[in-house]
Amino acid sequence: MRFSEIERPLDNITPRMLSKELKELEQNELVERRVYPTMPVSVDYPLTAYGGSLGTVMTALSDWGKTHRQRIMQPTVTTALTSDSALSPPILKEQKCVV
Repeated sequence: MRFSEIERPLDNITPRMLSKELKELEQNELVERRVYPTMPVSVDYPLTAYGGSLGTVMTALSDWGKTHRQRIMQPTVTTALTSDSALSPPILKEQKCVV
């Protein structure tokens, strides 16, 4: 995939951070960086066979997240951290999870 194709569906990631992450994936042999001598230069990042071996793990993680999304996204109840915590009303704390 080309850099822009990877970047487009990702919210809240800067090009610099994406570039850093792709370099780490390349160092870990999960993707390969291919540079093409075009004007302007084209670069793509195909998944390596080693990276592809994570497919079943990623599918299982995604399935687990979809199954448990409702529970993960529900607010949790915590008590105030004061000396009167037994008398204080509970505080709702939102937890977020991206799947």
